[in-house]
Amino acid sequence: MEPQNRKIRWLERLGSQLPTLERDERKALLEGVAIAAALVPPLCVVGIGLTNDQPSVAMNAAILLLTNLVAIILAAASAFALLGIRGSGTDAGMLPWVQKASLVSSC
Repeated sequence: MEPQNRKIRWLERLGSQLPTLERDERKALLEGVAIAAALVPPLCVVGIGLTNDQPSVAMNAAILLLTNLVAIILAAASAFALLGIRGSGTDAGMLPWVQKASLVSSC
């Protein structure tokens, strides 16, 4: 069997299992895939750029990676703030820069 056919069969099996998962499990799976899709490709390009002696490609991919990471963190912080979820020992609320970044990212 060709490798391409194996990949297709594996994806078919995964797709057939999605309806059997509980709603929370499906959400967690999709959230993990979304985060991986945002972080893994730029990270791979950083490695490829470094191994091929193309520092400008690696630098641009690293900037994209950090941008995606910051966006994910700010989106999660904004969602937690909107839902009123606070960590233990945080009586004062969000830091001022987090509040400003949350407002900017929500526009």
